[in-house]
Amino acid sequence: MDDFKTDMEINGTKLESHCHPSVFSTVCHHLHDYANKYIRNINNNNIRNISDEEFQAIKTLRNNKQIIISRADKSNAIVVMDKKDCIEKNNNILQLKQFQHTTRSLQKEKEEEMNKYLRELYKENTITKELFYSIRSTCSSIACMYGQPKIHKNGYPLRPIISSIGSYNYELSKYLAGLIKANRENKSFSYIKDSFDLVKQIREITNVQQQVMCSFDVDALYTNVPVKEAIDIVVESMGKSKTIKNTPFNKKQFKKLLELAVCNVPFRFMNEYYIQCDGVAMGSPLGPILADMFMSKLANKLNKFSKNKPQVWLRYVDDILCIFDNKQSIDNVLESINKWHKNISFTIETEIDNTIHFLDVLIIRNMNTNKYDTTIYTKTNKY
Repeated sequence: MDDFKTDMEINGTKLESHCHPSVFSTVCHHLHDYANKYIRNINNNNIRNISDEEFQAIKTLRNNKQIIISRADKSNAIVVMDKKDCIEKNNNILQLKQFQHTTRSLQKEKEEEMNKYLRELYKENTITKELFYSIRSTCSSIACMYGQPKIHKNGYPLRPIISSIGSYNYELSKYLAGLIKANRENKSFSYIKDSFDLVKQIREITNVQQQVMCSFDVDALYTNVPVKEAIDIVVESMGKSKTIKNTPFNKKQFKKLLELAVCNVPFRFMNEYYIQCDGVAMGSPLGPILADMFMSKLANKLNKFSKNKPQVWLRYVDDILCIFDNKQSIDNVLESINKWHKNISFTIETEIDNTIHFLDVLIIRNMNTNKYDTTIYTKTNKY
């Protein structure tokens, strides 16, 4: 704050040569008053960029115990939900086979199990002292579940998030996720990095007039990923050698660490305790990469298609953009991919009026140029 006042005084002196002494004195007096007022307001946390009416409305919402204010899924929108309805939807999710209710928190037991194995690796000189202390757990808190509403879908279903920040397995999960990303030998043929990568690939496609666009979406991918299979896929992908390059672990040790990080993870919801006995958690550093590599493995089955194979298959986690020669091919492929795995169910959206949205991109078939145009797409609530 002293620096702020000094800057105000220095800049104020620059006006002296441009105005009458009496005017300069008045300006300095006002600057001094405003500077002190600003500093007092900062110290009292009274500075805000909204009106008093808006501030009062926010306070009223915050104090309303009958509602929950949350960020929308895949959006920057803010959603105000009925608390009772939100709790009911979360409880319905917790009735799925992937979750199991427990009478008490299993956090301490899981922490001790993980730390015990890490100590073994340290005593065997597999990991360094620095690494041991950076990924072991002390004084951890239990993961917490909440739901983010999907406002662009009918009925506003919730996406379950199990926030693991501060939990016993968070640092280990973050470390392992980094190793997997660094050692992943190759990306899937269908991989797209982000919307910019999508636009680049789409704009290279030609002869689009007779093509048909659609998108597939995996229903509740994270919850339905078979975690044991996903772990095996990850370990297999780390190379053919028994040891994993650029890591201190062999495959057996690495698999054990993954199991400790993502299997039977305890969490709480509304002061009730649960474990996630299958699936991967959105909210864990390992969740996205395990889900992505599982989907990459599934997508390899496309190579076995002798007919009806899509011309384009671009995937971003659980969202897939496809381009086909005809509508019949879409129906046949949807039927086939829904047989890929018992846990995985695909839904479909087809183009409307030569357009389809994917991620935050609107793809438009241009019949004049015989290519695809793209623009920004913002999700809206249709219901």
